[in-house]
Amino acid sequence: MDSLTKSRLTPEQIEDLVKLNFGDECRNVQSEELKGGMMNAAYKITYENPCAQQVILKVSSPPSAKLLRYEKDILRTEVRVYQALAGRNIPTPELLGYDFSRKYVDCDYFFMSFLDGTGWDTVRDKISAENRAKLLYQLGLYQAEIHRVYSDSFGYIKDDPSFLYPSWAEAFTSMVGDILLDGMDHGIDLPYDEVKKTILNSRDLLNQVEKPTLVDFDLWAANVFLVFKDGEYKISGIFDFERAYFGDPCADFTASFFIYNDINSEPEFQRGYRSVKPDFQISENDNQRMDLYRLYMDLILAIETYRFPEDYAVPTRLHYLKEIKKLLAKISK
Repeated sequence: MDSLTKSRLTPEQIEDLVKLNFGDECRNVQSEELKGGMMNAAYKITYENPCAQQVILKVSSPPSAKLLRYEKDILRTEVRVYQALAGRNIPTPELLGYDFSRKYVDCDYFFMSFLDGTGWDTVRDKISAENRAKLLYQLGLYQAEIHRVYSDSFGYIKDDPSFLYPSWAEAFTSMVGDILLDGMDHGIDLPYDEVKKTILNSRDLLNQVEKPTLVDFDLWAANVFLVFKDGEYKISGIFDFERAYFGDPCADFTASFFIYNDINSEPEFQRGYRSVKPDFQISENDNQRMDLYRLYMDLILAIETYRFPEDYAVPTRLHYLKEIKKLLAKISK
């Protein structure tokens, strides 16, 4: 997806970064930009050192890019999450090197290991019902492992302490408030006052969340890689944690686009999750909070369209405006 937030590096810049991180003896450096991302640019890189190697380079937005407030230093968030998940029972890429100094290029960057497989979204129509059940069990197990990472504060994972809060209601109110300010900045037509009122009326419900838990909030089908092995698909990798924060783990059950729509209708996912967290149950209060997280996600998806081509941005914005209005009506009942 073309986006105003993507940095484009020249082949010469990429070769310099490869040699800086993997040695001056690297040669035959070849790079190909990956097309799937919506925010930051990523490159598949091959080189010899002395044997053939494959890695992924991901780079942050250029300094001139107009970002949403929560996207400040977003690539650094992904690095922090890979560090937090290293050694756990989750098939994430290995972090191979990173630099936030902007000394060599005018953006943050990191290298990670190459993952075999293809996005769940590209093969979902080829997956049998039996195979899908096994995949959902796997995914539930991995998501529960992600939810075993905790913090002392709620909010986005930033060096800037202004993103951190002692309670989930304060953090989530600030998160929604920031995205609404972004919408106003970009002139997006939304029911701002109604959203603010809805979040304000939900503070007691939000404050039922007492433990700041790592939330991926982007575990949709394209960010889960599958490989076909022994006659069925298996999860080979989970990646793209740049939108992560510490909050309510139930928020992750609302962000699995093209994998499932309703966590309550996915017994195999729940069984996999309980294999790690045996006490896992979904209450009615959890379901009510999940509608708030769907609202937040829809606000992001509507507002971020300012940076995409108009043929994609306009219908996408109209679609999510309708979804936002539906959710506001549901929550207010």
